[in-house]
Amino acid sequence: MKYCVLFILFKILSFSLSAQIKETFIKGQLELESGEIYQGYFKRVTLKNIKNGVTFKKELSDDEQYYKASDVKEARFETGEIFRTISSVNVVNQKKEIFLASLLIDGKASLYESVSEEDFIYILAKEGEYVWLQNDKIEDGNLRKYYFRNKLAAVLSSEKVSYSSFDNISLNDKDLISIVSLYNSHYSSKNIIVQKNVEKLKYLIVGLSGMYKNNNEQEYNASIVYRSFFPSISQSTSFNIALNYYYNLYVDESANLKRRLYTLPIFLHQTFLKKSVRPYVDVGLNVSYINDEFYEAYYQKGFQKTYGFGLLVGGGIEADIFKYFQVKAEYKFENYSHMVMLGFARVIKL
Repeated sequence: MKYCVLFILFKILSFSLSAQIKETFIKGQLELESGEIYQGYFKRVTLKNIKNGVTFKKELSDDEQYYKASDVKEARFETGEIFRTISSVNVVNQKKEIFLASLLIDGKASLYESVSEEDFIYILAKEGEYVWLQNDKIEDGNLRKYYFRNKLAAVLSSEKVSYSSFDNISLNDKDLISIVSLYNSHYSSKNIIVQKNVEKLKYLIVGLSGMYKNNNEQEYNASIVYRSFFPSISQSTSFNIALNYYYNLYVDESANLKRRLYTLPIFLHQTFLKKSVRPYVDVGLNVSYINDEFYEAYYQKGFQKTYGFGLLVGGGIEADIFKYFQVKAEYKFENYSHMVMLGFARVIKL
């Protein structure tokens, strides 16, 4: 079974590049600043990547053409998503930026969403004024505040919308859409809420890790993980189903143990930073099979001792080093305590 798992890992790694090359195009309308309007197809990319510009072709058989954000007025997808080019001062570096942002509300006060350095941000637009809204963040060990509630209140509060209405607002789609809609309704303004097409994000993660302490103590792990995110619920919590193989060697004066552990866990993966380097924790349950050599007297044969259910709890740090490649350091308790292991993973977007 060990060789079967390794063979599957090798095959997935071998063919993952060709799978990743496949690109998705979505039908839509492109309006340029020059006034030209084209019907055609946009390359589907992340919110972070679309901010700089769009890749477009009039027909699927045509060559791709890239349009910078400064050349684009609006991009409309047939799914209902709308992206417009806006200009706002980045509160982090105090520089004015021109970029494409996702329109959430169109009205007397409008609301946009974008990404800046891995952080989700919002732009509030009113009468030609664009206000950058961002959560507080830790920089160089210090908490830097951006006071998004104060900025919201400064733009939207009036005799019809009290200042206290902003006290308990969080920086998310639901709360911001609610307060901007309230403002527009009080002024009898149009209030078009653009429904985002938030797709479930699915990945296949193929990983190898291990730790060699010395000739007498070492452990290795091979894993295949199916990971799915539901962005409308959380952008940092994922549901995972995996296949794990562990090989553990331990030798001392009283023991000479070779252990092979096969698990099929279902678990939640929670990250704590929307960065290229992310601390995380895993919590879940598994179905498992343990095979021990040499000291079988400690582990009686039979279903209850070699097969069973186990607990998975772990944590570590994962980092993106190249596109679709990660390195990680992690500790796991899965059926028993494992060594701290270092490894790498290939991430395949499905």
